Amino acid sequence: MARTLITGKQVGDGSVQRDDLDAATAGQAVIRKVIAGTNLAISTSTGPDAGTGDVTLALADSPVITGTVAIGGTVGNPTLVVAAVGLAVNYATITSSLSGTFPSITSSGTDTNRGFNFFLNGTGSLAIYSGTSSALPVFVARPSSVSDTGYGTFATGVGQFVIEALGSVTNVNAVYVTKTAGTHQFNTGGSSAGYSNQVQITHTANATRSILMTGSVAGDPSIAVSSGTLLLSSGIKVGVRLLPPQDTGATQTTAGIYAGTGIPNNANGVNGDYYFRGDTPSVSTQQLYIKSAGAWTPVASGGGSSNVLTLDISGSSYTLVSGDNTGTDYVRYTTATGAKTFTVPTNATVAMSAGKSFVVRNDTTAGAITITPSSGVTFLGINFTVDVNETKQIVKVGTDTWDIISGAIVIPATDVQTFNSSGTWTKPANAKTVVVICIGGGGGGGSGRKGATGVVRSGGGGGSSGSRSECTFDAATLPATVSITIGTGGNGGAAQVTNSTNGSNGVAGTSTTFGVYAGALQGGAGAAGTAASAAGGTFNANYPPTVLSNGGASSASGGNGVAGAVGTFTGSGAAGGGLTTTNVAGTGAVSGASNAGSGPLGLAATAIATAGAAALYLGGLGQSGGSGGASASATAVDGGAGGFPGGAGGGGGAATDSVGNSGKGGNGAAGQCVVITYF
Repeated sequence: MARTLITGKQVGDGSVQRDDLDAATAGQAVIRKVIAGTNLAISTSTGPDAGTGDVTLALADSPVITGTVAIGGTVGNPTLVVAAVGLAVNYATITSSLSGTFPSITSSGTDTNRGFNFFLNGTGSLAIYSGTSSALPVFVARPSSVSDTGYGTFATGVGQFVIEALGSVTNVNAVYVTKTAGTHQFNTGGSSAGYSNQVQITHTANATRSILMTGSVAGDPSIAVSSGTLLLSSGIKVGVRLLPPQDTGATQTTAGIYAGTGIPNNANGVNGDYYFRGDTPSVSTQQLYIKSAGAWTPVASGGGSSNVLTLDISGSSYTLVSGDNTGTDYVRYTTATGAKTFTVPTNATVAMSAGKSFVVRNDTTAGAITITPSSGVTFLGINFTVDVNETKQIVKVGTDTWDIISGAIVIPATDVQTFNSSGTWTKPANAKTVVVICIGGGGGGGSGRKGATGVVRSGGGGGSSGSRSECTFDAATLPATVSITIGTGGNGGAAQVTNSTNGSNGVAGTSTTFGVYAGALQGGAGAAGTAASAAGGTFNANYPPTVLSNGGASSASGGNGVAGAVGTFTGSGAAGGGLTTTNVAGTGAVSGASNAGSGPLGLAATAIATAGAAALYLGGLGQSGGSGGASASATAVDGGAGGFPGGAGGGGGAATDSVGNSGKGGNGAAGQCVVITYF
């Protein structure tokens, strides 16, 4: 070590005094004075006091270095910069460690709750690595942009670890992204127990449809899809809660639903579970099973009607089993030829409810079925044979007594709603097929002309009946409610009371509609009687093969009334009788025949044409009215009104000036809508 040089200035200002040079420890006297108050301490020294020894400096215990301190590197490019904050009470403590432990960085200070802030610049990241290689990051935090408004936090709690999305905006999404085709895995068990994968989300390239899971406050949570349908792969057991809920006080449970081929194994499932069988068995096509009392029991089959549980038998024999008590109504032998048997066991062997019945149908090409009682079972009746294309029904009337009924058929249950005025149809629960019959309102007939002798005076034209339509729908394609509008019948033309004046036109009916799904058009109106012919009302056809049935047109020469045309479902109103130039009065005519028959006829001035009769059957049209006869010496006959529903009015007869009035046209009848639902 070089000699310690003491300058005159140091001696002059007293910073180095003689006492300093008389220090007991060699080599430390001047150095000790120079470093006083700098938080440095002399660790070791050698050599005489003349300053030739080596001196090692060390930081004193708990040193305080004020201001900003740069450590390492070069001037302007430090390795570490420690910046002080005035009046700071919290600070970082870096602590070394002994062998087997780890160094630590601690947030120290006087505040109770202290943390660390790591400030990044721009989109720079904070990374923690394993080992000394930057290729093995354990944790990397980075912003996606310098203007991010959301961020994630990690927090611990009592028995939980929380990852939370926060930010300056109201709603902040938490997005978890894998690299390329990586999967999301949610594991349990911890590293010491070995991870157990509970949920895994796999990658679908360019996916545009996703699964949506939504919680609920008071209702049921839901699992939905953004678009399309949710596909559950095979091997999934679904627990379902059947709605509506059970009666008050009962506990609502879940049921497992399975699907497969072959008869279900009793070792699988629990009581109350369901099993759908997808194949076609050799004995029957029963495809729905329920597990009860530890065993799978068939309760229904494919191919049956909507409300009849059908059991198809391809073999030559069948004996009733316990599942048939609630799962079978209709037993149909389909393919086997030759002799066949249908056996009824005793109630002790297979319990059947009182009043339980089975319809047995032979749909094979050859060979009769013999309904056979087991020993101890009594059959009432005399014929136990079901021939080809024949049906018989057996009904349990006692513990082991059954009655045999020949020619039994099973008619599916129906619901019939008839609308004679506008309203709303509500689809019944469990509806399968819906038939809608609509009938439009009938048109009114025209009134006859009132004119002078020597001029043709024609009767009024007959109106045309409303059209009829019948449409069949799959109930699933119809909404829960449908608005129905019933067509109104058109009024007949008013009687003419003014001399030498044509009659009045009738009024057309209006259409009947079943929402936007079905409807029937209105009947046209009959024209007024004139000095020539009066046209009949035009029939509006909904669809083929309806034959058009226009109203009758009156005679151009003033003769007898003309019957209305005959249609497929409808007959229209007849034209009224006219007066010839020589005052010969024509008679009225019958309306066009329809499935309800012909309307009545007005023959003389003293007889009023009677209204058409109502329809004979559900969904049919009423008769149209007959027409009125003319009169040269009195008031002419009115046309008959159309029968309900949809019948047209007949035309009124003609009359002579200053003698009597012409006949009024008959009114058309309102329409109707009949909705038949099959279950």
